[in-house]
Amino acid sequence: MNFAAGPFHLHVLPEEDQTRRLLDSLDPTSDVQPLLLAYCLPGAELDLANTVSYMRQAMSFLEGFDGYPYSSFKMVFVEDPSTQSTVSASMGTFSQELLYPPDVIEQALITRPIMTYALASQWSGVHMIPKSFSDIWLVTGLALYVNAQLTRHLLGNNEYRFRLRADMDRCVALDQGDHFPLHVPGLTTPPDADTMQFISLKAPLVLHMLDMRMARLGTSSGLARNAIPDIFRQARGGTLQDRALSTENFFRICRKISKSLDIIAFQEQWVMGSGCPRFMIGAQYNKKSQSITVSVFQGASQAWTGVNQKEPQSLDWKCPTKYFSVSTSNTSIAISDERLNTIL
Repeated sequence: MNFAAGPFHLHVLPEEDQTRRLLDSLDPTSDVQPLLLAYCLPGAELDLANTVSYMRQAMSFLEGFDGYPYSSFKMVFVEDPSTQSTVSASMGTFSQELLYPPDVIEQALITRPIMTYALASQWSGVHMIPKSFSDIWLVTGLALYVNAQLTRHLLGNNEYRFRLRADMDRCVALDQGDHFPLHVPGLTTPPDADTMQFISLKAPLVLHMLDMRMARLGTSSGLARNAIPDIFRQARGGTLQDRALSTENFFRICRKISKSLDIIAFQEQWVMGSGCPRFMIGAQYNKKSQSITVSVFQGASQAWTGVNQKEPQSLDWKCPTKYFSVSTSNTSIAISDERLNTIL
């Protein structure tokens, strides 16, 4: 539950034209669009109208997954909150520092993902909840993954891929023995702040990989087009008991949609296991046979050695995946001296 009291100025976002919604390939389930209401303190009215101007477009995009579960969404900007954003049912409370005037472009790259994540959380995180503490990664990851697709829609593919690559580099640097897997069965307490920060980083990346693998098989349109709308419909229609989503139920839906994908191996590797693989590539030129031997070495980080020495019992809990064990492959490429000189 969340509430705010003060001398707020109200700004009502106009409804989007139905013709434009159809041209954007979004199939509105009803002519009645949810109310979008924005509130700010006196003196920030112009900044408020500019900051929330895109939220109707964001709402229309998210409704393409499934209908909005509430009748309205309120955005309240307050002064000096404890956190930048707080999300509750049909309401998001934000810091007034997120507001920006029309002549400030850079702030949009910071403000928009924060506000759209609060909106995406209405589907996954508020209306649909995790079944247990072990499933928090999934509900959080779904909201962040949907928000990433919305970022691509609003800010373009280049911005989306830049953010994706930056998150991948951060995840590889962090996930080298210091964190537990995303899903730890039997967890009796909620994750702490540091663990939640890591989950928020890795979970949408894992869902991105799952979406790519499902789409590559050609048996489905991927996670965003099949699995996620199905899950949201089950939560809104009452099929999902208590609107609580579990990791087992999620992967059961994925197996049903994409029958030829080895979901169990993927789950053990990226959800039930921890760590990221490291690749080292080397090349050696054989002058006698005029060939280059390319060696690819794959292994887990050296951090696991340190973890085992200091905390031997932590290895079982942190569960480094067996798929990242050391392996080497060699490939020989025949090449002439003239061609080699050209390459060099």
